[in-house]
Amino acid sequence: MKRIVISFIIIALLSIAGCTETSQTPSPKDLQSDFQKIMNEKTSPQELMDFANNHISVLPKESASRLVLRLESIQREQIEARTDTLLKPDTQTALQQFDFNSSLDEMIASARDEKLLVILKETKANGFKIIPLEGNYYPIIDYEQYQIYQPYVNEDIKAYIDIAASESTQACLNDAAMTITWPELARRALRSEKFITQYPDSARIDDVRQQHDIYVTTYLYGANNTPAFDYDTKILNQKARQSYYETAKSSGQIAEVIKQYLTVLEKNQYKRTPEVEQYLKDAEKTLQSTK
Repeated sequence: MKRIVISFIIIALLSIAGCTETSQTPSPKDLQSDFQKIMNEKTSPQELMDFANNHISVLPKESASRLVLRLESIQREQIEARTDTLLKPDTQTALQQFDFNSSLDEMIASARDEKLLVILKETKANGFKIIPLEGNYYPIIDYEQYQIYQPYVNEDIKAYIDIAASESTQACLNDAAMTITWPELARRALRSEKFITQYPDSARIDDVRQQHDIYVTTYLYGANNTPAFDYDTKILNQKARQSYYETAKSSGQIAEVIKQYLTVLEKNQYKRTPEVEQYLKDAEKTLQSTK
């Protein structure tokens, strides 16, 4: 479960102060030259963010989209090394001083260990955040901060940022448990389904497909520590049931599958019988987008 969260939520966005232009705007020719240079040369996320903050508002949408995706790709490349740094015993011990709900800014403000402070500041400067996961702290891309770039990128990347930012802000799963409500899980599943339908050729279609499959499987089964069906009584969770009825009112493949599922559930008094179990398997297979 760690890999799922880190790779997607690890699938990632940025730490920025704002998309303002510099006082001396470069000529179109110079800007294009600078753009090609930063896109093709080895650079840090911080350097890319600085360029984006100063110039993304005057770039063509296609170039702005490429810039944002380039930033994300470089951040992804750094995740493993940054994870190794944070997982060092002395670093994890130092991080334990913070409340698990502390933001990175709060950690920086209250950190007293100079070595840890350097790590925290460098993490933030390069567009990452730190989250607790199964007892340890991990770095992930701070997709929520990518939202400042949304007015300047193509529609598919704009939609992708919304999807990624939701997970960056609150992952749907943690410690083998759902950390969002059933209605919110349904909302995310429906949104990712819409993205897959609208933008099949997007550069981030595979990432959205992967997250979509996590959503639909969780929506059908729940998680180990928050199952859709009670382990003892095998009766469907009341909140999950209410959410299914709301989802059935929507349109699309998920809504249709849930609508039919409710018919099976009603027939079986909302109990996980062999018939319900078979429908769940068939429904998951139908809704999985990475077949």
